[in-house]
Amino acid sequence: MEEDIVNMIVFGIVSWTTGFLVIRKIFSKRSFEFSNRIVSTIHATLAVTLAALSVEDWSCPVCPLSSNSSLKQRQVLAITVAYLIYDMICCLFDQKISLDNTIHHLVSIVGLGAGLVYQKCGSEQVAALFITEISSPFLHARELLKELGYRDTDLNLAADITFAVIFSLARMIGGPYLTFVTLTANNPLLIKAMAVGLQLVSAFWFYKIARMVKYKLIKRTKKKRTLGVTVAYLIYDLICCLFDERVGLDNMVHHLVSIIGILACLAYHKGGSELVAALFVSEISSPFLHARELLKEVGYRDTDLNLAADIAFAVIFSLARMVGGPYVTFLTWSANNPMLIKAMAMGLQLVSAFWFYKIVKMVKYKLTKRTNKSLLSTSPHTMKLN
Repeated sequence: MEEDIVNMIVFGIVSWTTGFLVIRKIFSKRSFEFSNRIVSTIHATLAVTLAALSVEDWSCPVCPLSSNSSLKQRQVLAITVAYLIYDMICCLFDQKISLDNTIHHLVSIVGLGAGLVYQKCGSEQVAALFITEISSPFLHARELLKELGYRDTDLNLAADITFAVIFSLARMIGGPYLTFVTLTANNPLLIKAMAVGLQLVSAFWFYKIARMVKYKLIKRTKKKRTLGVTVAYLIYDLICCLFDERVGLDNMVHHLVSIIGILACLAYHKGGSELVAALFVSEISSPFLHARELLKEVGYRDTDLNLAADIAFAVIFSLARMVGGPYVTFLTWSANNPMLIKAMAMGLQLVSAFWFYKIVKMVKYKLTKRTNKSLLSTSPHTMKLN
C-alpha cells in the first residue's frame, strides 16, 4: 500500500474521531449512539458523493473491470476504510454490540484494504461503496428521529419505509449484480471472497428489514401506510432523476413538493384524506404516461398504438389533474390544514397546470403530424396509377 494512502487512512481515523468528540460535546445530553450516527450520516453522504464523482463513464459505472485503481478511487476508499476503523472502535464502547454489524465492518475493511494493497478492482469497490452507503443516511435518520421523540410516529414510519426501499433496491438488485461481475472478472481471490461475504450480510439484513417493515405496516392504518409507501417511492425516484439527463426541473419540483407535502401531513397528523385523494388524482394517469415511453423504447414510436397511448394519457391526465385537482386543492385550502400543506397543494396544482399546457401542445403536434401524413399518403401525386 502506498505511503500517502496509509497516511490518509491514519489522518482519516483521527479526523472522524475528532468530529465525533466535537459532536458529542455539542449534543452532550444525547446518547453516545446519537453522536456516532451523526458522524455516520456525514460519512455516508460524503462517500456516496465522492464515489459518484469518481465514476469515469456513467454508461458503465463499474468499467473498466479488474483494472488498476485510479488515485481518485484509492482516496475515496481510504476515507471509507478510516471511517470503518473508527466506527468499529466506537462499536466496542456502545452498549448494543451487534455481531452482524461487526462482521460487516471487518469484511469491508479487509476487502477495501485488499483493493488498496493490490491497487486493483477500483471500479468495483467504488461501486460497492455507492451501493452500500446510499441507504445509510435514511438508516441513521430512523434512529435519530426515535431519540428526538418521534418513535412510532408517521414521520418515523416514512423514514423506515424509505430506508427499506432504497436498501432493497441497492443491496438486493445492484449488490448481486456487482458481486457477479466481481467474481467473473480477473480479481484477487481475497477480494472475491469479501464481495460474497458482504452480499451474504446484506441478504441477512434484508430479511431483518422485511420483517421490520411488515411489523410496522401492520400497526398502521391503510391511509398512513399508503402515504408512507408513496413518500419512499418519491425519494427513490428523485434519486434516480439525478442520474437521468432527460428529467426536467419541473419533474424535480413536483417530486420535492410532493415529498414535503406528504411528510408535513405525517408530521402534523392532518390532511390525510386530502393527500390520499391527491395521490389518486396525480397517479391515475401515470400508467399511461409510462406506457407511451415504453412503447417508444420497444419500437412503436410514431405508430397508431403509441398515438392511442398518448391520447389516453392526455385525456385521463386532463380530467384528473385539471378537474379533480382544483377541487382537491380547494378542499385542502378551505379545511383547517397547516399552511405548509396548503402551500404544497397549491404548488402541486401549479405544476399540474404547466404539464397540462405541455400535454396540449404535444397532442396538437401529434394529431397535426398524423393528419399531414394521412393527407400526403392519399395525395394524387403519391397514388400509384392502375
